[in-house]
Amino acid sequence: MLQKCWIALVVVMLVSSTDWILGYGIQNAKAIKRDLTHYDKAGPFTLDVLGPRGKTEAQVREFLWDHWQRRRLGYLVFTDYSKEGEPTTLSFFVEPDENGEWHTSITWEGMRYARGGRKGKWHEHGEYSAYSLGRIQIPKDGLTPRIPISDDAKRPAGGYLLVFKDSGGKTIMEL
Repeated sequence: MLQKCWIALVVVMLVSSTDWILGYGIQNAKAIKRDLTHYDKAGPFTLDVLGPRGKTEAQVREFLWDHWQRRRLGYLVFTDYSKEGEPTTLSFFVEPDENGEWHTSITWEGMRYARGGRKGKWHEHGEYSAYSLGRIQIPKDGLTPRIPISDDAKRPAGGYLLVFKDSGGKTIMEL
């Protein structure tokens, strides 16, 4: 229990004290400086593998979908834990790119630990740009075809998944 509280405290301290660091991203191999005072903010949220996730996931989806639909600057941070307990922190920036086209910039970073008797750990990070954001019905299993939901359909955020696609239409992630 103490270890779990310590991890949560470190995540909150990291996100709170480095807001200005998370305001930078790497896109097309050049640094982007963002003035986060102009962004609506949500989070930091934590999605614990052992705890209830539905309400938090719905808050995350609702914030991102609303800002995407209304073309409002938005910044959201959440940390998700794998079943092995490895944290991954994701930052979402809903914003226009350098050409004025709206997109969602997604940066992520996490710590990974060796398994199978090996020792060591390493840091991973990356960034994606999603130029399309849509909603789908929540699949009943991983093999169910994805059924899109129209942009104007009213649905509670707990009743759909978001689908992020790159400029070529390839799915980056579902949330």
